[in-house]
Amino acid sequence: MRLKKKIPAILSGLLGALLLLPVSPLLAEETAQTSPAVSESAERSPAASAAATPAATEQAASDVSTVATAATDTPLYSLQLFDEDQVLLLPRNTTSYWFRLPTAAQLGDNNILTLKITATETLLDSYSSLTLQLNGTPVSSTWIKPLLSDSAGSWTVSLPADLFRLDGSLNELQIISAQRSIEGDCADIDDPANWLTLSQDSSLSLDVLSYGQLPLNLVMNQLFDTAGLTANPAVTVVLPQDPAVSEVNALLNFNMGAGSQYTALNNLDETVLTGSLPDSSGPTVYMGQAGALSALGITVPDLAAEQGYLAVAGNAQDTSFTVSGADAAGLQKAVAFTTNGDKLAQLSGQDSVISTTLNQNTKRADAHDDGYYTLADFDYSNILLAGAFHQSTTLQLSQPESVVSGSDSYVEVHFRHSEALLADYSLMTAYINGEAITSIQLSDSNAENGTLKVKIPAAALQDNPIELKLEVYNYIGKIDCSKDYSDTAWTQINQDSLVYFADGSNALQPTLASFPSFDLPDTLQADDPQIALISTAELTASQLSSAALTAFRAGQNTGAALQWEYVNSVAEVSQKDSENLFFLTDNEAAADWPEALTAALPVVPLGNGQFSIQSGAGVTAEGLADKIVLEVIASPWNYSKKVYVVICPDRLNEQLYQLLSDRDQLAKLENQVALLDSAGQLVNVEPDVTAVSSTKVPLTPERVVDQVVRKTGFPKLALLLIGILLALLILLGIKVVRSKNRFEKAKEKMETINQEHISAEEEQDKPVTGSAVEKKDVSADSHDPDHFDLN
Repeated sequence: MRLKKKIPAILSGLLGALLLLPVSPLLAEETAQTSPAVSESAERSPAASAAATPAATEQAASDVSTVATAATDTPLYSLQLFDEDQVLLLPRNTTSYWFRLPTAAQLGDNNILTLKITATETLLDSYSSLTLQLNGTPVSSTWIKPLLSDSAGSWTVSLPADLFRLDGSLNELQIISAQRSIEGDCADIDDPANWLTLSQDSSLSLDVLSYGQLPLNLVMNQLFDTAGLTANPAVTVVLPQDPAVSEVNALLNFNMGAGSQYTALNNLDETVLTGSLPDSSGPTVYMGQAGALSALGITVPDLAAEQGYLAVAGNAQDTSFTVSGADAAGLQKAVAFTTNGDKLAQLSGQDSVISTTLNQNTKRADAHDDGYYTLADFDYSNILLAGAFHQSTTLQLSQPESVVSGSDSYVEVHFRHSEALLADYSLMTAYINGEAITSIQLSDSNAENGTLKVKIPAAALQDNPIELKLEVYNYIGKIDCSKDYSDTAWTQINQDSLVYFADGSNALQPTLASFPSFDLPDTLQADDPQIALISTAELTASQLSSAALTAFRAGQNTGAALQWEYVNSVAEVSQKDSENLFFLTDNEAAADWPEALTAALPVVPLGNGQFSIQSGAGVTAEGLADKIVLEVIASPWNYSKKVYVVICPDRLNEQLYQLLSDRDQLAKLENQVALLDSAGQLVNVEPDVTAVSSTKVPLTPERVVDQVVRKTGFPKLALLLIGILLALLILLGIKVVRSKNRFEKAKEKMETINQEHISAEEEQDKPVTGSAVEKKDVSADSHDPDHFDLN
């Protein structure tokens, strides 16, 4: 399959790529901060796409090749700095390229940056320049105009070896441009004629003399932190022949954990082999229980029960990583360490026996009873938008509990800003899902405590998460536009800004956007599966490769290492009603699938290329011919869970793999059904129905309490106390009623006794016959205390 593509010429370039362990671009200090979880990840693998702001445009490298010089046999690894041209439009621009060199590597002196540029002919000679810095140290500066010939040119700079960081930490190559086309105070702001382009053909060549030994704490960086270095990193995962369920689980959990840490990786070629070793060198992961790996010739030491094992061999040029365990529990422990960057960073050396069980302890934003949240609840801290003129930040706000919030939902932005801003020109504008909603002037009256209320449109409430973009224009008057004035021109978005999600009754309808992604449960434990991978037959090596990529993308999109479990029996599906489901099938008939599921799916496989199509699904039998079908619905057993179904004929396994390996292609998915043909053409299916179908959220006791909280404004604790008080009052009332009834009954009883006594006395006063008197006397005598029977 993909192994045939790894011919030596390409392989040498990929091995060169793995030498350098770069990372994707870090956001500039003046851009918005992300959540702590993302920030921790950013330290290991910064955010994915280039961040284009007025003060900073940052891009990672995207390709690498190996060239040999005539003067020496030492190879020069030529890194492509940008995966697309970088267009700079401001009077001052900063572009950063981040990369990581192998620990203890040795560099020669032949390290060269070749920056290829094109620029407008309107640039002024004595105002337009380029400056290069490496790890904060200026290396060289030049005027731009002398570099150009017919608007194009090249700048070559030699980089001193002693400026590189060789301890495994990040290196930053920073390109700063000052470009002016019009004389005068900031006349070039928003001037489309004032431009300079950094070509994607720009490169950085590094003269590597030797490699250091790769330690355990950097092995995941070695495998996956190469998004900016090569357009298609190649990793091979070796599983035992006929892998056990626990080993498939390990593969899925390993990849989801890696995806959650390395959210920047756009293109990944990960091939899974079963029962055989790769026939070429390159980064390889050997994964499985100790006995099964030993049968493949992989050395694993003797382990006690439930112990895991991690080992790395080779160096940054050729990595071999073993993830193993004495049994299923030990293998799970080893995988948990690879997916926990903080814990893996504590390991040193080349191998380690793992005895500790790591709990995930990941939490989503807690659902608030009253519907009010702050940005801090979404893991955002104070966001500083510093620098003159245009600055912006984009926030992702997830609606709680997979429910469409009510139409009264809004965001109340709390902010403060520099008193130096001029109110007549300074402005803040809020966008929801790309639509401008409202604006406010940045004036003296709101410099310390500003508020901007942003109503969330009804259409945006159908999406999750909701995207809030805040754009400010920090204007302080006539300035020198070669400076950014970040210390004078600034606006801060406060983390106590409010987000109100009004109560709703409809469940959010899942779509294929961000395929695949899953909502976080309240808490995650290491032994708490959240996603079930379901196949209708034993997975082939090709399907395992696609499943591994699926889990990796799920980690990137979800931002957490949820636990997977492999289920190879459809009969078990009915027992997984509390989990998300992911079906991977080759169009085998769904006769054994639960009826509740097949009744809800737009397209149901019948086998032999035949389908059952739901009315309104928007597809036809002819349109499904020779296609991969991707679909998603809310779980019929739990509205907050998803069911993904991928129907892929065996002959189209390669097309499915290529889709999953290319994140840019995955980003094109939308709606609930999509089709992929043999040529790789993707079609999102528009449903025939015009209105979005809704699922009513079940009215559980918990939701009833939540609605009472929202309507009354009382917190749950207060409601609990009120409930207890009412219960006591009711019990007291019952007791009083019972006491009253008891007295009434006692009264009635006494009245009855008195009446009987009166009746008895009246009976005594009546005249009686002799026999009666005789009988009475006998009776009276028997009760007379002075009467004794002498007989």
